[in-house]
Amino acid sequence: MNGRLPIAVLIALLIQSCANYQLNYHPDAKDWEQSAPSPSAAIKHQIFLIGGTGGADNRALSALSRQLDGAGPNSSLLLLGNTLLPDGMPPKKMVAERAADEARLEVQLQLLEDYTGNIYVIPGHTDWKGYGIPGLERQKDFIEKRLDRDDVWFPDPGCGEPEEVEIGDDLIIVLIDSQWFLADWDNQ
Repeated sequence: MNGRLPIAVLIALLIQSCANYQLNYHPDAKDWEQSAPSPSAAIKHQIFLIGGTGGADNRALSALSRQLDGAGPNSSLLLLGNTLLPDGMPPKKMVAERAADEARLEVQLQLLEDYTGNIYVIPGHTDWKGYGIPGLERQKDFIEKRLDRDDVWFPDPGCGEPEEVEIGDDLIIVLIDSQWFLADWDNQ
């Protein structure tokens, strides 16, 4: 009993000190609500975020398609990785696997044919999986060729440095391939 009480008190203090139930703002942001735009203000730029779109049956893609239909040039789509499941883009000599992955990408890229906004593709862990940087380069090449654009893949395959993209006068997006930081570089 005598050894358990101090441990129980210590655990209780640690649990209690881990969180509070108040809103915590930096002093500079304390009154952010006063400078927030009015809900009736015109939208300057729409941003659509979606990831994990490489699955065969993806209802999220249907919802995205409906949203993109109404979006104009003042919008951006960020594909947040995992556009290929279960692993990245194989070489052409792996005919069946390559055809399946091209078909998966094709389903996703068809949604973008009439989309006039910005497109940013960021690789995810399954895009890296299996084929590493060469697979990322193949995937990037396929996407850029299919979209007839060379400005959609960020950052360059195998690069971990964040890229800042200026969307407008008051909007900058920072794009990071977080998987780059997690990669086993001894096996790349």
